[in-house]
Amino acid sequence: MRGRVAGIIRSSVMADFPERALAAGDPFPPLRPDHWRIYSMRFCPYAQRTRMVLLHKNIPHEVVNVNLKYKPDWFLKRNPWGLAPTIELNNKVIYESAICDDYLDEIYPEKPLYPKDAYKKARQKILMDHFSKVIPLFYTQIRQKGDPVKLMAEIKERLSVFERELNGNYFGGESEASIGMLDLRIWPWFERFQVPKQNGVDILEGFPKLQSWTERMMQEPVVKATYFPPEMHQKWFVSLFINKAPDYDIGLPSKL
Repeated sequence: MRGRVAGIIRSSVMADFPERALAAGDPFPPLRPDHWRIYSMRFCPYAQRTRMVLLHKNIPHEVVNVNLKYKPDWFLKRNPWGLAPTIELNNKVIYESAICDDYLDEIYPEKPLYPKDAYKKARQKILMDHFSKVIPLFYTQIRQKGDPVKLMAEIKERLSVFERELNGNYFGGESEASIGMLDLRIWPWFERFQVPKQNGVDILEGFPKLQSWTERMMQEPVVKATYFPPEMHQKWFVSLFINKAPDYDIGLPSKL
């Protein structure tokens, strides 16, 4: 069954465009009528969330990666902020990750990602907001800024809420037996938590339920389809934070 689902996921992504990031001066890739396009960046956690929503719902789409330092004019015409993700269908453009995710979940009601119960849905959105406070703390840690002991204590304090709230295999949509929007919203950073773990800093130490959840998420087809190993994320962080020269095409063949 899992192999069949993975096959459906692969077939929902059109692969005519190169993976390399298109930059200022690159021509605009022609649009296909009646097919979604996501303007993405390979290492962007926010774009990863929306890509996972598209894959979870088996929505046929194409991925166009964009150089977010030297942005093409045609991208800025679609999103004046020049941020990923941005999605487009038949000249209708939407951006901001959470808005994209919720829009797709609403117009493609199959495999819903939120609980039907309004209270449960509200509780999940509270947790999403709570997790948004973890993100800047994590990047401060990655950049080795501030007091590392104090930072780790604050990260763990905020993650303890999720350890308490996780009562099933997943945070779940309609059922805690399957993944939901909250799982997808927070996953990209759990994937990146593996970077400090390589250096002996285990953010999830002391959180057995979140550790098990991470292992289960790693087996989900939508995660496998968008996953980068910690070594790749490490290279990205070095290019971004240390070299100050983000390499959007890490791991890809050189442009001819």
